[in-house]
Amino acid sequence: MIRFNSPAQTMIFYCPAEITRSGGNRRRSSGFSLIEVTIALAIVSFSMLTIVGLLPIGLSTLSVAATRTGEANIAKEMSSELEQIPLSEITNLQQTTYYYDRSGTQVLQGASDAFFSASFAVNNPNIPGIPGTYPSIAQTVVVTLRYPQSTAAASQKSLVFSLFVAQQSGN
Repeated sequence: MIRFNSPAQTMIFYCPAEITRSGGNRRRSSGFSLIEVTIALAIVSFSMLTIVGLLPIGLSTLSVAATRTGEANIAKEMSSELEQIPLSEITNLQQTTYYYDRSGTQVLQGASDAFFSASFAVNNPNIPGIPGTYPSIAQTVVVTLRYPQSTAAASQKSLVFSLFVAQQSGN
């Protein structure tokens, strides 16, 4: 408070601390208001709930994709193996079971990481338009993959695919 005393009158001026030189506005305290914090928390909470809700779907999709990749790797390996076996020895596959891990890499029977088992059935092909069968020049190999190996046979899933094997000319 400033006081001027003049002989004619007394003048009193008040200068509160909140008044600034830039126009007399009150200073605003820094920080966020309660409503701003509440809205921000609501947005973050909604986003986190959405992400957490999508996790099980993503994990399930990842598991299916890993299984399909293993299946594809096994089919590729089976095709490659059948190219190396003489046609006369392909029927011996019917007595063999191969075991594979989740990625499709062959493992020993009884291995702890065995996930797939592959068994074979060899059939004479039925070629459309050609009467009769020709087991000496062509065979159909039916591969049955069963998984997972850690469960009972009744609850295992299976995938069946066929590979056509023919003797190359000149062999």
